Amino acid sequence: MQRRSFLQVLLAGVAGVFSWLRGDGAAAATVASPPGDVSGIGRIRAAFPSPFPDPSGRERLLGDITGALRALFAKRTGAIRLAGDALLDYDHARNARLPRNMAADTHEAVAPLLKHLDGMIQWAHPDVHRLHGGATAASVIGMTLAAVEDPNLVWDDLSQGAASAEMEVAAMLADLMGFDPAQASGIFTFGGTGTTLYGVRLGIEKAQPGAFHDGVNAPMRVFASDVAHYAKLSSAGWLGLGMNAMQAVPTTDDNAMDLDALEQALRATIEDGRRIACIVATAGSTDAFGVDDVGAIAALRDHLTAEYKLDYRPHLHVDAVVGWSYRAFSDYDFEVNPLALSPRARDGIRAVSARMEGLQHADSIGIDFHKSGWTSYMSSLFLV
Repeated sequence: MQRRSFLQVLLAGVAGVFSWLRGDGAAAATVASPPGDVSGIGRIRAAFPSPFPDPSGRERLLGDITGALRALFAKRTGAIRLAGDALLDYDHARNARLPRNMAADTHEAVAPLLKHLDGMIQWAHPDVHRLHGGATAASVIGMTLAAVEDPNLVWDDLSQGAASAEMEVAAMLADLMGFDPAQASGIFTFGGTGTTLYGVRLGIEKAQPGAFHDGVNAPMRVFASDVAHYAKLSSAGWLGLGMNAMQAVPTTDDNAMDLDALEQALRATIEDGRRIACIVATAGSTDAFGVDDVGAIAALRDHLTAEYKLDYRPHLHVDAVVGWSYRAFSDYDFEVNPLALSPRARDGIRAVSARMEGLQHADSIGIDFHKSGWTSYMSSLFLV
């Protein structure tokens, strides 16, 4: 079977509509027509039924999802990779065009999607080391329910309980991070990079009120450790500050931001007439798991704000997308050890959990549930 992109498959139905509008009746000739409807549109609807309002469409959806999962699970042989040819053909993908003929039914449309997963690493496999442990059944079901009903969080009238669910999760995590749930808020966004982007954006507005409407017209800098995620660069570039406005601060042997180096950099920036757009601290770097001393950074920020009589307080964002879950152990009794953790795991978790105690001093925090929250990609919360 020829490889087809996901977009091709998703647009197959559209191609069929175009074909019938052009009068190309052969495009869907293999699709059975519903009683009393022999038009091209009728055949398309019969091939790809909506789960609403036709009850038979709902039953077919359940059957199609079950069939697709069974076909996927059949590729699992116990090896790290799914069965199938893992060779990638980017030239073929680049030459893909919208097909003239639509797939005959959902099964035929899904088959190429399964083919695209051939040879894929199974990230939840016990022999694969990864920041992401794989999604639990509850997470997959939640994603499926959202996909079927498709709530739009732009307005609560279009999302109903889904809107309040976002607030519930934000309140839960605010409490876990040490924020006041009654004052904190949160919004889900596009991955950990999106949370850092929001953090820097709020910092820009604090450093130059009205920048959202008028644009940035004051020289600014963003500070993050030299082992912090590359989102520090992306955010500075995307927000118009420029990647050169991001200053990397050296780290100590434990991969934490050197506070003396940070103080020197902040003082030099203030004395040079620049504004501090944002200080991005890290609570668990991606590679070496560096944890910055958020409490000490906040104290330093406050001291310099008072000393230099700044007319704003620089924003402190914490990239905790990797390490946030250690806060769940903030009230764990490590002596009783009710989870029966091994001595090595217990001591390691206790040490890291203690270093996470300063998160409540942050102005905003980035959290990834698709890392240590056991959900599917992507599920990230910006908490403020």
